[in-house]
Amino acid sequence: MIAALTIAAFSAWAASGGMDAVLQGLLGKDQATVERRLGLPDETENNGLQTFLRYRNADSYWLGRADQNHAPLGFQGRANFDCLTTLAFTDGRLRAYVRSGVGCR
Repeated sequence: MIAALTIAAFSAWAASGGMDAVLQGLLGKDQATVERRLGLPDETENNGLQTFLRYRNADSYWLGRADQNHAPLGFQGRANFDCLTTLAFTDGRLRAYVRSGVGCR
């Protein structure tokens, strides 16, 4: 029952975009195949029913304005955009995923 609820929750939150197409193509694949495609996860968790792989990504951008001579005007700084992708495996197969954060694309 818990596994079914978890899978339903992950499916409902699945993100769209380029990475979504990659992840959609991996649904039903075994963990070794997924890791060969995506690399080793940042975290792994097993609750006895499911295995979760978590991948963390971050992009940083410099923000600020410049005049015609490229001299800075106003605020300058770095903005960080994080993304957490969690994959849920049941019976050794990728069944669902969720991506969260403003850095997900």
